[in-house]
Amino acid sequence: DVRSASQKSIDRYSNAATDVGSWNKGKVDGGRGGRDDAFTLEINTPNWLQRDQTNQLSLFFHLIGSKHDDKRRNRTIKDVEIESNVDIRVNFLDKGNNKAKRHPITVCITSRSRSSGVRDVHDARKRIQDLLLDFVGHDGSRGRLVYDVASSCGGPHRPAHSTSRCVKAKDPFDNTDKSREVFMTLVHLPFEYVPNSGCVKKFCVDFLLTSSLLTYVWNEMNCYVKAAYNGSGIPVTRCYPYLLVMGKAWRDVDRAVETLIGAIEMHVGS
Repeated sequence: DVRSASQKSIDRYSNAATDVGSWNKGKVDGGRGGRDDAFTLEINTPNWLQRDQTNQLSLFFHLIGSKHDDKRRNRTIKDVEIESNVDIRVNFLDKGNNKAKRHPITVCITSRSRSSGVRDVHDARKRIQDLLLDFVGHDGSRGRLVYDVASSCGGPHRPAHSTSRCVKAKDPFDNTDKSREVFMTLVHLPFEYVPNSGCVKKFCVDFLLTSSLLTYVWNEMNCYVKAAYNGSGIPVTRCYPYLLVMGKAWRDVDRAVETLIGAIEMHVGS
């Protein structure tokens, strides 16, 4: 399968570089776990969210709750089970500080109802997504978190023919309408290593945030861009800087990504 240079560029700078596994991985399956009438969905939590044992343990107890949370009564997966009529298992294998053996936390959702099973497991996915957003707070990684979680599992929120591999989800930076869903995808930023600094990366973004380019993307593709980038964008500490491209139609998002990556290729090649 020989792909065009354009598609290879999209793969390089869009979500092909994420660490949530293969794009084709993850389905809504029936008849697993010994129940022929059950639908299951597995969410892979991002590696960057659990870079060490401390972060991983914090994430685990944020999901399942702990005795320290009793007074505050934080929401946990138990609340999601009740609200979505599903059973949820959080898979966590504690390997201590051995990074080589550390496995990302996965969340397995199993429906209780045959008639509404598919709808129930996807409703639970969205609620678990909200739990994870609570974990990162206001950090700029919110966009990548929503994208990575949504793209780690199959379902109607993932257009099969999207060249930018976009997903349908709530805009994690929009506090005005929390029910509005858009199509979104990531664009990874080019970088260069800072001289004499070892492996410190300096990311380049300002050339992508010009008013002329963003206005063109909005007027021609009806898409908008949020930059998670320390300095001129939304401050981000938990993951590498990125652009989140969003729009009402996935084909428009694909076109917008192609435009942005064309600008990246021109910048890198200049």
